[in-house]
Amino acid sequence: MTVITLESLSVHNFKGIRDFTLVPKGNDSQIYGMNATGKTTIFDAFTWLLFGKNSEESKQFNVKPLDENGDEVLGLEPEVVATIAVDDKSITLKRVLTEVWTKPAGKLEKVRKPDKTVLYIDDVPQKVKEYEDYINSLIDMDSFKTLTNPAAFTNLKWDVQRSILMNLIPDIDDQSVLADHPELSELVTILDNSSVEDQHKRISAQKSQIKKDIDALPARIDEATRAIPETIKTSDKELNEMKSTYEAEITDRKAKASMLQQDTSGIETQQKIAGLNVKLSKRESEFLGGKNLQMSSLRKDINTAEDEYRSAQRSLQEIQDKLKRVTNELSDTKVRHSELASQYVEADNQTFDEHAEQCPTCGQNLPPDKVEESKEKFNQQKSVKLAQIAKVGQEFSKDKIAELTDQVSKLQLDVKSEMVKAATTQSHYKKLKAELESQENGFGDFQSTEIYTQIINEIAELRAKPDDAQNNSDEIEKLEAEIAGYRHDIDNIESVLRDKHAAREQRKRITELEDQDKALKQKFSELEKQAYLIDQFTRAKVNVIEDKLNTMFQMVSFKLFENQKNGELKETCEATVDGVPFSDLNNAARINAGLDIINTLTDYYGVNVPIFVDNAESVNELIKTKSQQISLIVSTDKKMKVVA
Repeated sequence: MTVITLESLSVHNFKGIRDFTLVPKGNDSQIYGMNATGKTTIFDAFTWLLFGKNSEESKQFNVKPLDENGDEVLGLEPEVVATIAVDDKSITLKRVLTEVWTKPAGKLEKVRKPDKTVLYIDDVPQKVKEYEDYINSLIDMDSFKTLTNPAAFTNLKWDVQRSILMNLIPDIDDQSVLADHPELSELVTILDNSSVEDQHKRISAQKSQIKKDIDALPARIDEATRAIPETIKTSDKELNEMKSTYEAEITDRKAKASMLQQDTSGIETQQKIAGLNVKLSKRESEFLGGKNLQMSSLRKDINTAEDEYRSAQRSLQEIQDKLKRVTNELSDTKVRHSELASQYVEADNQTFDEHAEQCPTCGQNLPPDKVEESKEKFNQQKSVKLAQIAKVGQEFSKDKIAELTDQVSKLQLDVKSEMVKAATTQSHYKKLKAELESQENGFGDFQSTEIYTQIINEIAELRAKPDDAQNNSDEIEKLEAEIAGYRHDIDNIESVLRDKHAAREQRKRITELEDQDKALKQKFSELEKQAYLIDQFTRAKVNVIEDKLNTMFQMVSFKLFENQKNGELKETCEATVDGVPFSDLNNAARINAGLDIINTLTDYYGVNVPIFVDNAESVNELIKTKSQQISLIVSTDKKMKVVA
């Protein structure tokens, strides 16, 4: 620990001070005087001597005395000399601002140049760099300003304050925090050797991306739904059977046309045979049409029953998922409620230790005011702790447990209802399918009908009869027209089959998107749980950090985090005294709070420097510091008076 004290300070022609000498000899001193007598100027002179800046850290201030018009008084050179003790070794420092005048060639009058700074250490002239290096070897400007001025630290930006305070706290290992909070044990697996901060960033990024993906799915599902082409209810099997029939008809007519082209005999017989083939095809179409007509209504009912069954399944799954989430939340809430209740009872049962009324060194009873002060501090801390537990407990209250229990009961009833509905719709769907299969088997094939046997026998008889040769060109033309018609019908069937295939693919895509939506929501729920655990960990670590930090101060406490409206923690830095923010303290409390901070920072930086306490008259009793105090006190004295 380096101890720097002020032995003496002489100020000449500095700002409004002509001559002033302070000789505290390393002890605490008080400087009395009315406002504007130069008390703060003494502080400015000391900081100017060391760093070339005033007590507000500005280099741009007028060091030289001014006349009644506010102009510099020429010929007076500001000079500050101080003897300081560094670990009991006396060192004399001196800074002088001298005027520089030159007489340019050919001019009668001298011209003033920029003033020159002259520096001495123990009467040895120093270059500016040498002098600055020496001062910095004792203490740097940033450390000095926070150790010499009670208001300096709290005037820093909050993030600079926070950075300094965080350096005071030993590193707090995440694993030790987890070990002290078994309710967060699941977080160890989640982290998987990652830091909590990295995992928090990873979860936030994943949640953001998943939310975007979930939000985009309804539009994609709607797009896929609108892309489903309109199709007829006729099955693919029936359409392919019709296509095969038409292809068979084409093959038959091609054969007939080829035969007519090669053989001109039996035209009349062939025409009759062709007519019977047309009749046969017509009867077959009528047979299939009747069959399809009879089955179409039943197929429509089956499609409707299938849609109802799948809808019931989806509804049941959604309610089961919700029941699972609410049940997990209820379990977590009960555990947390029990833990907080135990913490509250334990904290509430704590009582003031009667042994605290005795001095731990000599065993004698402490003065009543000290005992009362200890009791009051104990009760305040106990009240704060109970309030903190109660505040957290609002999120895990009995009302919350009752609300979640009621939700679970209602959801269980909903699950039973949906299970009945799903079973009923499934049974209805299977029953209709069985009925369709039964009817299809009972209807039979066209080849087993009497009309088919009759026409086939007539064709056989005609083919057995010879006929005279006739001109068959018209018949061939007719056959080619029929072939073209069948090809057109085949094209239509193939178009319908393509549409049905496209519809199936789109429905498959919709199912995939719905499954993706379900998986994303499940993943989002898991990430939410992980984020909650990390948040609870962060709050636990915050409490450890703030508790460790605040044990380093006598009267000041620091709040390093604050809760936002969205429930997240935000870094901050706010000094408080007995729960009152620093900005709301009176001047006396602010000064003592600043001295308390200086005591702690003195240990951290390992150096004591003189403390200049401005407006010290507002404090009934300054708290004791490890460093020398120079108190600047407003009084009725018209000239500054020193009391050492």
